[in-house]
Amino acid sequence: MSAPPAASPPGALRAGALRACMVDGRSVEITAAGLSMRPTLAPGDRLLISPLPPRGPALGDVVAIVSGDADAARIVVHRVLWCRGAVIRTAGDDASALDHPHPRRTVVGRVDACWGPDGVRRSLRSPGARLVGMARGMRSVARIVRVGLRAWRRPAPSAEP
Repeated sequence: MSAPPAASPPGALRAGALRACMVDGRSVEITAAGLSMRPTLAPGDRLLISPLPPRGPALGDVVAIVSGDADAARIVVHRVLWCRGAVIRTAGDDASALDHPHPRRTVVGRVDACWGPDGVRRSLRSPGARLVGMARGMRSVARIVRVGLRAWRRPAPSAEP
């Protein structure tokens, strides 16, 4: 009995293969693994990632980002909450903080649809789905602002004994 092949760094081949498929104009199906996009996406959901349109990602799009250096690249799927110039800001729908700014070139595709465990296809591109998604994203931003305001309003510790 032979030993299994040596494992590659987690996600490294997947990220490179996804980028190559998007450059070739092919859509790719991957499986969601994290919790940050709940309730829009859940672990185990199958995601259809398509190449970006020429205009690039739009506000409210759920996008696939290649994050990290070539040796430890991973795919992050989050919603676009802010676009300006060559920089975008994203967050998971269930996140308590915004992601660090990403260069637009790290966005490799857009999630157009997903299938849950029930096998029913849900579009993430319909106007209704984008509106609901933006509301969830704004709820995350509001939560971030509330936490920041609470910290800002706290009185400074007194220097008196």
